[in-house]
Amino acid sequence: MTSPPRIKYERRHRIHAKRLALFCLALLLGGEFILVAMTSPWFLVHKIEVKGASKTTREQVMQVVETAKNTNLFRLKPRPLVELLQRNPLIRKATIHKAPPGTLIVQVTERAADLVLRTDGKCYLVDSSNVPFKTVDNPPSGLTLITCDLPGKVTLGHSINSAQFRSARKCLDLARKKKNFAASEISVDRNGDLCLNTCDGLEVRLGQPVQLADKLEKVEQAIAQIPVIRKDAEYIDVTCPQEPAFKPKRTY
Repeated sequence: MTSPPRIKYERRHRIHAKRLALFCLALLLGGEFILVAMTSPWFLVHKIEVKGASKTTREQVMQVVETAKNTNLFRLKPRPLVELLQRNPLIRKATIHKAPPGTLIVQVTERAADLVLRTDGKCYLVDSSNVPFKTVDNPPSGLTLITCDLPGKVTLGHSINSAQFRSARKCLDLARKKKNFAASEISVDRNGDLCLNTCDGLEVRLGQPVQLADKLEKVEQAIAQIPVIRKDAEYIDVTCPQEPAFKPKRTY
């Protein structure tokens, strides 16, 4: 019998022991670092940066996140703050990042107005997800106005799902694809009938929210084929898209 196998075993055992010792040392040092980091005043939050917010929204954001000041950066849990921020109707999305030694970076994405809803005597800015987020005294220029009665109360920050609003929104989405007219206002009456007003003052009676694509196509064709219809017609009626009609303005 020869002794080399035993020597190899002893060497291998010494190498494993060194690795274990180094691992334990690293673990100990890591634990010490974490302990120091979580108790050191060096890592207290002393600066908060807010990005992507307007002046008004920034003030509201700071009211929420200022509670994090003088909190240890490693002990701070961003999620509760993010949830509080996203309860603000003006904010669509918020994220919080930690930047050692003591900075919080708050990134905010604000809601952008896609249309104006007028209901129950009030006007609301509504984003592309059908979420109302702000009341205004008067509809801003450049945004389509949707006027309809809603069965329930409008809650800022919560999507609108009523049938009347959905039909008007669908009509607006289809109208935006047209090249020779643009919608300035869409109204829905109590019977659910739709009426669209173009930016140049032409009234389009659409009736019930069925075959909307066909009805708007008939409107586009009529405007293209009879350009004077914009100024000579009191309204276009495409309630029945197979038999479109228009009423001339009265002449005196």
